[in-house]
Order: sequence, then structure tokens, then C-alpha cells
Amino acid sequence: MGLRFSIGTGQRLLSGSSNALLPSTSVVTNVILYLVRHGEAQLNALGILHSRNYDDNPLTDRGKLEAAAAALFLHRMGAGGPVFTSPLLRARQTANCINRNYRVDDS
Repeated sequence: MGLRFSIGTGQRLLSGSSNALLPSTSVVTNVILYLVRHGEAQLNALGILHSRNYDDNPLTDRGKLEAAAAALFLHRMGAGGPVFTSPLLRARQTANCINRNYRVDDS
């Protein structure tokens, strides 16, 4: 399942208006956004749910299977387009299963 939302192009901010954003054109694009959590990582298997170590927490064998299953599911759904991920190793490994040309969010 994806989160479906619409993006109006050409929106402008109108100060002093009760409607802050008004479309200046009638072009609307429907977008489906898929959010995928990383597969099981080594620290997850030990019961540690939070780690900000960028390269010290790789996926377990189970996590690699979970990432592959997510990739297969998205492929069967016909999902395409760019894949964005955090710089965490477990997230990059999961993203790599989905699309080898993933983009890392360094912010």
C-alpha cells in the first residue's frame, strides 16, 4: 500500500489570504509514495531498536530476505521511480535491493 496524494503545480503564496496556497494552474499530478522500513539489522536481532551508527549495523540474513521480499512486492505492484534512503547502512542495503540507483539523503 502506498500513500496517495496530489501535487498542484504552479502554487503561489498569497499573503493576507485565508487560503494561503492557491493553484495558479489546473495541472494536478497523482503520486503514489511507498514507505519501506529497513530489514532486520544485527542490533535489532539483539533487541536494540535504535542506533545512529552509520556503518556499524548491517542487515542480518533475515533482514536481507525481508529487503528482497519488499523489492519483489514493489516490483509486482509496478512501482518505479527514484528510491531515497537515509545514510544508515541498514537503510542503504535495503534500498539497494529495491533499486541499485538509490539516492542517499545526507541532510
